[in-house]
Amino acid sequence: MQGTAHEERLESNSLLAFFGISIVLQNGAALLFTNNIRAYRYFDQVITLGPMSMTGNRLLTLVISTFLALATAAYLRFTLFGLATRAVIQNRDASWIVGIDLPRIYLVSLCFGFSLACASGVLVSMMEPISPIMGFGYSISAFVVIMLGGLGNLFGGITAAFVLGIIETYGLAFVGSSSS
Repeated sequence: MQGTAHEERLESNSLLAFFGISIVLQNGAALLFTNNIRAYRYFDQVITLGPMSMTGNRLLTLVISTFLALATAAYLRFTLFGLATRAVIQNRDASWIVGIDLPRIYLVSLCFGFSLACASGVLVSMMEPISPIMGFGYSISAFVVIMLGGLGNLFGGITAAFVLGIIETYGLAFVGSSSS
């Protein structure tokens, strides 16, 4: 299962390639459907929990995204297919030697990743206006999280996401949104 040097370079640059493809798709959608911002109201009533108040859509997003993160972690840790996926992440050649069906793992992982991305888009659309380029800022944040947490490291990614979120939140509070 030794790949050519070209395939290995393509795999190592896939993150950058998908980032470029996403920019092309976003701009194509903006040309095709216009760049008009659309929005809808969904679970926008304010819910108070003790001293904390938040809108229902933010609370629902928190609950669903926490469930999805825990379900993904459980899938990768406790299911046979998840363990096979982790084995492929750690060492593709050794996984192939012990009999793991690599094309099947790749296909299921790709579908699983796109499903999570779709769920994320739906959850974000509950809180933000919808436009063809609405995901660009999130793509940049995801790119930073992957670089900080490590490609293929789930718990490093979660830690990096929390660190980036804290930096963005408190950095904006300390510095302010506008400079004098």
